[in-house]
Amino acid sequence: MTASQRGFTLIELMIAVAILTVFSATALGLAVRSKQEHAMVSSYQRDLFECRAVLRSIEDHARAAHRVAVVAGGVEFAVGSQRIVYQVENGQLRLRDDKGERVLSRCIESLHVTSRESLVELTLQLRSQRHEAKRRSATVATSVMMRNWEGGE
Repeated sequence: MTASQRGFTLIELMIAVAILTVFSATALGLAVRSKQEHAMVSSYQRDLFECRAVLRSIEDHARAAHRVAVVAGGVEFAVGSQRIVYQVENGQLRLRDDKGERVLSRCIESLHVTSRESLVELTLQLRSQRHEAKRRSATVATSVMMRNWEGGE
């Protein structure tokens, strides 16, 4: 090896830099995409958690109710002298009771209720989220036996 042959040629350095650039761009693209996926999945999980919490609230009212009526987009429970209505309007699940009206969730697309004697079946459909070509939606369902059922719808 002579003194003139030590080190790398300019072409070798340029090729090494080009390869490094391609690997860096690929890694950066994967990192950005991974972060976007994580944000979408986290949002979806929060919505699902919220939907389950809302369903537990509806279950509690159903168990305590002595009468149930299916109304457009929701359900009405009679608990003692109180009338409690859960209804989906414009993508929001609303609760109406003696305390007024409030929005419980903005992630619920529909509330489907089936009532047979003392059995109430509830199904909440989460609003679907679109991200590129993927569609994510979920359904949460439960069946509740009314403890104080007196008959009715």
